[in-house]
Amino acid sequence: MANTSFILRFGKKKSKDKGKEFPIYLRYNHKEEKILIATGRKCSLDNWISEKENSLKGKPKDTELEDRLNELKKEFNRNAVSKVEGEPEASKVREAWEKHKEDKKEKVPEAVFKNSLLARWNDYLEFQDQTLYKGRKRTNGTIRNNRNSRELLSKFLTGKKRQHIKPELFTQIDFQKYEAWLVNSPEAWRTKGKKEEAKTKAPNGVAKSLKTFKSFLKWHIKNGGRLGFNIADIEYSETAGVKIQLTEKELATIAATQLKGRLNLVRDLMVLQSSTGVRVSDLQRLCANLTEDKKAFKIKTKKKGKLVLVPVLPLAKEVLERNNYKLPHIPETKYRLGIKAIYQSLWPSKTTEIGEGDNLKEVFVWEEISSHDMVRTFVNIAAKKGISIPTIATITGKSIQVLLKNYLSEDKEFAAQELLEKFEVSPLRIAN
Repeated sequence: MANTSFILRFGKKKSKDKGKEFPIYLRYNHKEEKILIATGRKCSLDNWISEKENSLKGKPKDTELEDRLNELKKEFNRNAVSKVEGEPEASKVREAWEKHKEDKKEKVPEAVFKNSLLARWNDYLEFQDQTLYKGRKRTNGTIRNNRNSRELLSKFLTGKKRQHIKPELFTQIDFQKYEAWLVNSPEAWRTKGKKEEAKTKAPNGVAKSLKTFKSFLKWHIKNGGRLGFNIADIEYSETAGVKIQLTEKELATIAATQLKGRLNLVRDLMVLQSSTGVRVSDLQRLCANLTEDKKAFKIKTKKKGKLVLVPVLPLAKEVLERNNYKLPHIPETKYRLGIKAIYQSLWPSKTTEIGEGDNLKEVFVWEEISSHDMVRTFVNIAAKKGISIPTIATITGKSIQVLLKNYLSEDKEFAAQELLEKFEVSPLRIAN
């Protein structure tokens, strides 16, 4: 009897790290013979539903991924299993599948795909993977942004059945349609596993995608490629996000609050990040980079490659001791969602104002707060304690310009208080 199922494959050494993703294989059994077919997809243990406890056999929680796997399964049964005459032995089924894949390739001439806009972007990704930028490798975030932007363009062109269009045939009209699709089409940004969600992307998200697209096209032109319109016509505008920072009182409240399950880990990471000012990408490495006296962290930042020495403040020390100086891994997405959930549970009605066109719009703080705001919390608390901007730049590994532009927030109440202390008069207070 033949049976087809999906399994996770760990390799020779099974890892217990639930945050790590493992390849998904299609397993075909016939009597005592079986074969494995690579699906090209991966899934973590957290997002895998086992048919039996501790079983590798099962399916992903992500319904979009599950749909894609089921489509592959149908294709496999239709073009491999059903093509074998007589007993569908595993070895014969594999041969039929390999033949189907070869036939499928021939339907799309390699020469056409090789010169397509999407194939050219693949070359760009390979270039980024294999070369240095300003003397160091590009960050995973940069590579990921390019892959995501390429997938957006691929989704758009596939919908138009033009995925093999060449760069020189991609015109200004094509670009305008692509930009309109990014702005107005919820399917462009639909979250995995949430097919019912119908939301368009914020302007900054669209601008980020266009910026990445333009960077790729600049590389293409620089390397002798042609384009069907003037690249200067690609315009985008990125605006600064909402600047939110926790007060010392809020940070202390979060540190002292007992939460449920994973949110306790999110709480500890929030406190640690707000006490050190490091990025999420550096957060998990802090415990492994303590000085011998455990009074400071000494790390080389991933994004800029800078060496920073961060003092272990009292709240950070409490977190480290509570976790025995070992912080479990948590996916960045779950960390960001956890930050919002914790803030919402403690201050559900607190609001802030954001710009919307020429007007101001009042929104709940928990809707806008993010991991960047934990860095901003450290920067602003340190500044209010009188630590100089150059010193904060040294501790966080950020440039003074970046701190001034993106992290330091204006606080009229604090400015009024400081003027009163230094000059015994406060024009800000008088003006109010």
